[in-house]
Amino acid sequence: MQSLYPSISCNNKDVYDICHLTKQKKLPFSSSLSIASTKFELLHFDIWGPLAFPSVHNHKYFLTIVDDFSRFVWIILLKTKSEVSTHVKNFINMIHTQYNVTPKTVRSDNGPEFLLTDF
Repeated sequence: MQSLYPSISCNNKDVYDICHLTKQKKLPFSSSLSIASTKFELLHFDIWGPLAFPSVHNHKYFLTIVDDFSRFVWIILLKTKSEVSTHVKNFINMIHTQYNVTPKTVRSDNGPEFLLTDF
């Protein structure tokens, strides 16, 4: 920037922390002491969106699923938030069917879309 605009002065020793803090809407979560010792023991679910520009097939949200043990990530595209419960149930059933494992803990941000009272 300084080569393009010589009137700008820059001190490379300064650290500018404010940039990422202004984008942050919530305080960070405290560190967790629970760490999975086997795969699918602890799953993290989060929904992202709505996206500013929908996908070609009109997907506006996506669901991320992270296995705490392996750090493997699954991404499921969604058109509406109401699809979350179906995809969560299908994912857990798929793990049970393919790997003969039932997840012990499912962690989310407690969004209303993750309230699965019938599951």
